[in-house]
Amino acid sequence: MKFDMNRAWNRTRIMITGNRDLVLVTAGLFFFLPFLAALLMLPQLIGDIPPPDAGPEAIEAFIQNLPASVWLMILVLSLVQAMGTLGLLVLVGDTSRPTLGSALSRGFVALAPYIVTQLLLGMGLQLLALIPQVLAAASGSAAIQFVADLVLFVVTIYLIARFSLAGVAMVLERKFNPIRAMLRSWQLTAGNGMRLASFYLLLGIAAIVIGLLAYFLLALIFSLAGPQASLIGASIALAAIGSIMLVLFMAVMAAAHRQLSGGGEAEGPSMPLG
Repeated sequence: MKFDMNRAWNRTRIMITGNRDLVLVTAGLFFFLPFLAALLMLPQLIGDIPPPDAGPEAIEAFIQNLPASVWLMILVLSLVQAMGTLGLLVLVGDTSRPTLGSALSRGFVALAPYIVTQLLLGMGLQLLALIPQVLAAASGSAAIQFVADLVLFVVTIYLIARFSLAGVAMVLERKFNPIRAMLRSWQLTAGNGMRLASFYLLLGIAAIVIGLLAYFLLALIFSLAGPQASLIGASIALAAIGSIMLVLFMAVMAAAHRQLSGGGEAEGPSMPLG
């Protein structure tokens, strides 16, 4: 089946608006509030950030000297976000209209294998990123470095698209084994990797542009009330924009899964779980 971007976008809007209240509650609890807390607390915990022209040694030393509380906050934030992501995928992807408690319960069951899947993908992409560095070191050519980086970017986006439905397969098809979930995503996206990658990329660029415009507008408005209000306002804007983008991409992936798995466009009974 060829992936249809227009159908996926229409389905995305239906999925979000069809369960709007629960989606807003989930996004607020698991994305907005944790993001806002982190944005307000991290500057005090981190301290002075190295200037933009700081060398790699200074940046590495800064990261190594970060207090344990920063890493703990990042860990907690990642777990909360993963839980919210899985619960949200159930809310927007399951046509049986589950309750929030049911969606979160299913998300909790998939939490550990989902984290394993993300770690496997992350490590694989990091190993892939070593290729341009090795080529550049061997050739010493800036042109080869540029071409290698460009190819790496395209391959990375392609692989992300091919494995993007693993989390959806976990919560909607109960494929909790990370390898099975990744293989299921690879199967669903076969023949549509570049179309999906292009869709994600275009959607991401549009979301970033609109998000930046909204952020600067809100930050400007809050800055009129003073430095403290400006900091709080900027944090609220960033947390809200980040939450909206996450909700959007979760719904997009659920819509892509529904289309590529043969779920159709009309609402109907959920696909068999197994």
